Amino acid sequence: MLKQLKAEKGWGIVRVADEAEVSRSTLTLWRDGDWTKGVPTRPVVERFCNNLKLKKDEPYAYLRWELDSRERPGRGEEIFEPAPERDLDGLVRRIELRLGQSPPATERRDLERQLVRARRARDAKRLADELIAELEADLDEGRRQA
Repeated sequence: MLKQLKAEKGWGIVRVADEAEVSRSTLTLWRDGDWTKGVPTRPVVERFCNNLKLKKDEPYAYLRWELDSRERPGRGEEIFEPAPERDLDGLVRRIELRLGQSPPATERRDLERQLVRARRARDAKRLADELIAELEADLDEGRRQA
């Protein structure tokens, strides 16, 4: 997006930061894909998009975030409601993305540990959801028989 703004409007990172009301250091981190200081937050990404009159779908897709169906084009007011199961998938994807950027060895070890933990959490959530669904089905079946 930064390259697009530079090409279309001739804006450098300083002008984009001023117009978007986002710090230059944040934009530099985003441009470089440096997530060591944290993944962008929704409010900052939304402010960036709103102030520059950009659609959120591109940065959301890059960060592997979901847009609520009411947020998709042609549906009026934009409201974001995250789905918890997507958050774990998104976390796994962001860690994998960072690992794909060839981080230094010490950071790589930390990321690999985080990835194992995030995958375990995601798998545990899926297993718990399946168990809850089975228990609810059994309960419904018991009610029908009674």
